[in-house]
Amino acid sequence: MLNFSSPRLRTQVLSIGDAYGGPRFWYELLREDCNPDNVWRALLYIGCLGAPGPEPAIRNKLLHPDTRVRAMACFAAGQYRDEAAADQLLQLCADGSPRVRIHARAALAAIVRPGAIPALPGDASQTEFATILISEDSLRSQDALTEALGAFGPRIACAAEAAETMEMARRLRPIMVVTDNQKGRDNTAGLRVAEEISRDAQLRETTLLMSSADPLDGVFLWHGGDYFVHKLFEGLSRLQAVVATYLQQAPQATQG
Repeated sequence: MLNFSSPRLRTQVLSIGDAYGGPRFWYELLREDCNPDNVWRALLYIGCLGAPGPEPAIRNKLLHPDTRVRAMACFAAGQYRDEAAADQLLQLCADGSPRVRIHARAALAAIVRPGAIPALPGDASQTEFATILISEDSLRSQDALTEALGAFGPRIACAAEAAETMEMARRLRPIMVVTDNQKGRDNTAGLRVAEEISRDAQLRETTLLMSSADPLDGVFLWHGGDYFVHKLFEGLSRLQAVVATYLQQAPQATQG
């Protein structure tokens, strides 16, 4: 997942959350009747905030029916080093959602000894049946990403604009969308794609990775993203490593 230890990521998340009203506003959204998209953002904000007190409410959200809520509850529990959540997190390592499984494992690693975390299930041998959608307006970048990511086995599809990306995502149901942010003169296209995919019931499990020269770690996360790779400082090799790690940790997600 994203580098949650990054001060910039936390600063961006807290800055966005504070603009809505700060801690009191987000604590209120942990009620049972709130929209899941508000709840998972509340858990993201509260996890980055780190102020003691909401641990019981966080543990309650580990049981939520929405997968993004469960994933962000895992994240928050890990940030609080909440030992009381360890048994629930262990169960969530076998969750049906790869996003939840990955966050549960990361949270457990922050709370218990690494040896207590269950082994990964099998391998990613089914990646040949999966699709990764590349959303990139540069043909040169499309070619480089296709070569780099195709080596892992999945089918690769490419789109240039935001509207084309959404049409292909709904049609192909990719396991992952790798997008830049700026497309042509549109400086927020990638963020809008992430937001739209994260709100689409049919695409909610799609993993979202952004590769951009803009430092948008926390902003991308707030819009529904999972991974962020800085083009200038990390580059293609880092993006390959992130995708390889994802496929290893979430092999059950690779059948499309």
